[in-house]
Amino acid sequence: MKLIHDSWTNTVVGCSMFILQHKLKRLKIELRSWNKNFVGNVQNEVFLKQTSLLAIQQSLETTSLFVLDVLICQEKIAKEKLDHAFHCQYLFWKERAKIIWFKDRD
Repeated sequence: MKLIHDSWTNTVVGCSMFILQHKLKRLKIELRSWNKNFVGNVQNEVFLKQTSLLAIQQSLETTSLFVLDVLICQEKIAKEKLDHAFHCQYLFWKERAKIIWFKDRD
């Protein structure tokens, strides 16, 4: 991953443990920023995608036949986005379960 590589290759002067500690702290800050900006809140994304799909489906019930094709295409795209959001949520909870298992497996 380019983000990790860029963060890790910056030079730090000091003893080996200081260098490692400094690089890990810097990487932690970079990864948190990346998580907030690119991954975001998974549960919120699922909710937004569900709301969007529901609005399109309600429009399908009350619309005329002239715009029906457009709404059907929008519904298909909204379903694909919702499926992707559900997959991201699944991966989030899968990783979260792994972390909890590693912490509590004593």
